[in-house]
This record gives sequence, C-alpha cells and structure tokens, in this order.
Amino acid sequence: MKVCLVLAFLSSFIRIAFADDRTDNLSQEHKAWLTEDVGYIITESEEDVFLDLQTIEERDRFIYAFWRKRDPVRATPVNEFQQEHYRRLAYAEKFLARETHIPGWRTDRGRYYIILGEPAEVERFDGYNDLISSELWFYRVDSVRTGLPPFFYLLFFKRHDVGEYRLYHPIIDGPGALLRSSEVHEIQNVQAYNTLEGISPELAGASLSFDPSDPPDYVTGRASLGTDLMMARVENSPKRAIRSDYVDAYLRYGDMISTEYSFNFVPNRNFFAVLFGPQDTAFIHYSVEIDPQDFSMEINEEQNKYYTTLDVSVEVRDIDGALILRRTKEAFVELSSDVIDKIQASPFSYQDNFPIVAGHYTVNVIVRNRTLKQYTVAEREIAVEPITDSRPLLSEIVLGYGEVSFTFNEPSDDHRVFQVKGHRVQPAAGGVFAIGEKVQVFVQVRGASSSSVLQVSLLKGKEILDSSGKQLLDYGLGPIIEELSLLSLMGGNYEVLVELLDAGTVVAARKVPLIVSPRSEIPRPGTIYRRGVNPRAPGLLPLERGEQLLALKRVEEAILELETAVAANNPQLPRARWQLAGVFLRTGQADRVLELLQPIAESFPNQFEVIAGLGFAYFLKNDYASSQLHLEKAITIRPPDTTLLNILGNCYQKTGKVEKAKETLERSLEMDPNQEATRQQLDDLSNSNSSP
Repeated sequence: MKVCLVLAFLSSFIRIAFADDRTDNLSQEHKAWLTEDVGYIITESEEDVFLDLQTIEERDRFIYAFWRKRDPVRATPVNEFQQEHYRRLAYAEKFLARETHIPGWRTDRGRYYIILGEPAEVERFDGYNDLISSELWFYRVDSVRTGLPPFFYLLFFKRHDVGEYRLYHPIIDGPGALLRSSEVHEIQNVQAYNTLEGISPELAGASLSFDPSDPPDYVTGRASLGTDLMMARVENSPKRAIRSDYVDAYLRYGDMISTEYSFNFVPNRNFFAVLFGPQDTAFIHYSVEIDPQDFSMEINEEQNKYYTTLDVSVEVRDIDGALILRRTKEAFVELSSDVIDKIQASPFSYQDNFPIVAGHYTVNVIVRNRTLKQYTVAEREIAVEPITDSRPLLSEIVLGYGEVSFTFNEPSDDHRVFQVKGHRVQPAAGGVFAIGEKVQVFVQVRGASSSSVLQVSLLKGKEILDSSGKQLLDYGLGPIIEELSLLSLMGGNYEVLVELLDAGTVVAARKVPLIVSPRSEIPRPGTIYRRGVNPRAPGLLPLERGEQLLALKRVEEAILELETAVAANNPQLPRARWQLAGVFLRTGQADRVLELLQPIAESFPNQFEVIAGLGFAYFLKNDYASSQLHLEKAITIRPPDTTLLNILGNCYQKTGKVEKAKETLERSLEMDPNQEATRQQLDDLSNSNSSP
C-alpha cells in the first residue's frame, strides 16, 4: 500500500520530470515558458497542442491566447492573473530557493506557492530540540471555485534536518519523520503525534491529515487517506476553472481559419431550425449568441460609437463530406455609447437563414470578429425533408422567449430570419428558460386538412403536465404559435411535444427539449444582428436549389431549376447563366452555351466562367481562332488548369502556331506529368517540326 501511495503522490511530478521529446523543437524562450513559467498551470491538452505547433508565430499566438483565457477582467489593459502568476514566480526564486542550488520554481515550496499563492498564515518551527526544521502553511480558499477544502494545511520539512524543505506526506513520511533522531515507525505514530502536540496542536494535526474536515484515526495514529485526493485537487486547481475549448477548437477547425485567429476561440450558444419557406423550399435558420465578455468592439471616441466587423462563413456538407454550399458574409456592427451602456451586460446574437434542398447535412457556421481576431463555431447535423402537400408535415419547433412580434400587410411569400408571414419569434438558445417565463411554441404545418387538430403538450418524462389542442382553422393561414407558462414548474429537464392529429390519429409529430433553470433570469441578447435571403428576388430560390443539386450530382433536377432561374431574367443573378452553361458544356451542347453566355459577355469581360465558357464552346464548334482568343484572356483572369491549357494548345496547333502549342502543352505537363495523350501530342509536334 505504501508503494502505491508513493507512486500516486509522485505521479503529478512526472510531466515535468520527464520532458516530452517534442520540447527539443522549441526555442529556448518557448521551452522556458512551457517548463518554467507555466509548467504547473497549463492543462495537458494545452501543452499537447503547444508542442505540436511548428512555427514561432503560432507559438506566440498560443501564448497570447493562453494568458487571455485566464484574464479575469478582459475590459482592462492589465491581465491580473498573468501579473499575479509572475509575481509568484519571482517570489519563489528570491525567497524559496535559499537552501538549495536549484531554481525556486522547482522547489516543493515554490511549486505550491506558484499554484496556490500566498498562504493565509505560515508557522515556522526552528530551534526545537525534538523537532526538525519545519514550516506549516495554512490556506483559506473558495472551495466552490477551486474544488478544495475551505481550510487546509501544507507541511514542509528538512528531511533528516539537511538540505531543502520538502513537502511532507502524512502516510509516506509519518509523524516520526518530523522528530530528531527518531526511530519511530508506523506502529508508534501515536507516540510521535503526542510529542508533536506538545509543541503545536496544529502541527500534530497536519502530521496525520492536511484536511481538518477529514480527521485521521487518533487512537491508532493512522493518517487520513484523503490527503492524496486533496493533493491531487491542489495540483489540478489552477486548471479546474480553465476552459480549454480554444485548443479543442484549434484541433478541429484550425484548417478552416487563418493563423491570426488560431487560438482566439470563444464559446457560444446556438440554435438551428428548418422551417418551410416559399416555393416549397426549406430554409435553415440559425442564431449564434456570444456573451458580452467574449464579444469585442473598438471605440471611436470622436463619434461616440463602438464598432466591429464580423466575417460569417457557412458550410454545408452531405453525409459523404461533399461540399453542398459555401458562403461568406460581412457584417458591420455599429452601436452608440448610449446603447452600449444599456446592453453591455447582454449577449450579442447573429441571426441568418438560407434555402436548402432535401437531404442529410452537417451545417458549420464560423463567426469571426476582426476586433481582437476572435472566432466561434456553431455546428449541427440536420435532416431536411422534401416539402409537399401530399402528406402531413410539421416543421421543426422553435421555442421562443418574450412576445411574438407581428407585422401587418406582409406579402404571402414573406420569409425572413425566424419570421414567417409577419410573425417573428426570438429563439431561446439551448431551449433554456427561467422559472415563471412564458414559452412561445412556434411551428408550421403542411399537407394537413383544415379539420386536423394540433396538440401541444408539456412533458416531464412520460408524464403530461399540460396539453392543449385546436383545429388548424383556429390558427388562420399563419404559423402555429402557442404559449406555455412555466410559473408552476420546478427547475429541471422537460420536453415540448407537438402532434398533428387527423380523426384522432397522430399523422405527424415533433419533440424538443426544454430546460427550466432555477435562475430567476436568463441573459437574453441585447443586440441582434439579422441577415437573410430575400425569397422574393426573381430567380434566386431556383438558382440556390440548382447549385445545391449540382453539388449533390442530381444533374437533371439541377438543369430544371437553373432553367427556371435563367427564365426569371434577373440582371442581378448573372451566375444562373454561367452555372447552366457549365452543365451544358459537360454534355457538349455548344450552341446552348453560346446562347447563354454571349448576351452577358460584354457586361462581364473579366468573369472567368463567362470567358472560359465561351472559349470551350467555340472549341466544340471548331472555331479555333475564337476559342483561342477567349482562352488566352481566361488565363489572365485565373490560373489555368491542365484542361484549359490542353485545349488552348490544340487551338494553337489548329491555327498553325506550333511553338505556342508546344509551349502551352509543356506547361500543362509541368502541372501534371501523368498525361500520356498530351505527352504524345507534344512528341508528335516536336517530330513533325524537326522533319525536313
């Protein structure tokens, strides 16, 4: 048992004693930072990521983020945690290394001074006939924040009265180790304890247990086994309250963000919902909430305004990982100082939506804040059903807080972020509400008869706490909105069940979790920045659907949608033409490509898809001179691939420009040497050119 305890007690020292081989790749400055400066407070995941970084710039950014994550008051220019930590290091070096040649941070007293800070009291025992030199440190701490007992001791002694002060262990050392010339063994702990009690009752108590709330067996003198657990908690205390999600985010999203944002991840609360939109199109609505301490803005003192710019990226991938949709938006946020004063303690919310075709997807939203280069990520797996009136359907449920706003005289195809036909709901991220709040249950119905009944129930497990049902006729033509009161509920986990019944039979159902917090109030966004797709823009929805269907390789469906988009003749959507032209190029329909692209060529002289598309179409029509003209321009717009170079090389060959043809084909082979047909063509050109 003693061997096991020794191993357990020493395990916390192993990470520092046995350095990772990856430290050899660090500069001296970074190696010192990792091992000496933060060795006792860095988490294992943080250390692992730091050691895997390859450049000095990345490590410097990591160090900046490391301290910022520990800054208790980010609004001030001084990082109080970092300042206090380096004060402790300096104290350990100056005062706790006097009896030894090793640095202060490596001594036992230095270690725990750096971890815990200044003891509330220190009692020193020097000059006693029976007692070797010892120090008893007494701590009072916030047990909730640290996970430690509210009062505890640490005891240091000079083993055999020589050398530096070592941390005493009640079981490994035992009370007898504190007495001079003692041959007291475990069975004589009571005798040693009694001797110590005559010197100091507190010292005697600490010799058997560091935690006063976990007393030892005073009859047998057996030390408390809880000391090992307490010491493990001491070692972990500087890491306990630190969220290392920023390193997890780096590992997961590092390839998706630029280096300057790498370690500046901030958490968020988010909500996603699939709602029915116009033209039988599903829309994904989302909200990303960021707490005020994690949402930074710059100040313009002359204009008395706060501002920042957000870059919002959305990626949608199918279950095979194929990219279905990618878009980036820029959002400029500007607030007056008067508004800031009112909402400075409230979260910020970014809300947006976009259309989506039926399928199963992973949606990934990255919000980057240019101020302080912070970012956050929201993700969700989403299943989107085809919208049809051939069978009853329920949209996903939105649980909203506050009141549902309503705007009169909105057109029938009105659809904005979390707003349908004039009814807007504010989504509660995570479905969290305070006791006594009202919950707005927001849902849509398709394909049901007007006599169908919609039933909304509040559940606790299998128990129905509240339920109400109405015919769909009672709701009119808008979305379904029902209000639930949480006044009589206790804190806990609940569910909201929405069922559509036809002749008493459930034909569609949805269920969402609802969390009732014991808190009297839930922080709600003080600023909401809303974006969204305008579904009334002619041709926009079929264009969006067509592009997504192309990505899903559902080409025939995509052509129908893109034809509809082109027929809308919206001058703001020229890409409908070049997207459809791209499909016809792959099927060799050159006349159709020219019909689509020639009318817009003059308006888009530097659009690669237009110019290259015309070049490919003319090649298919054997008009090599026109093809050459357009492809030569295309390669000045965008770096070419091998396909474009090979076709351009063929054009040069057909128009008698042999040297140009050889030069272009050689360039293609440099990009991809594994092109046998191109190599053979180049050889034939070279041989024919060298023939007499």
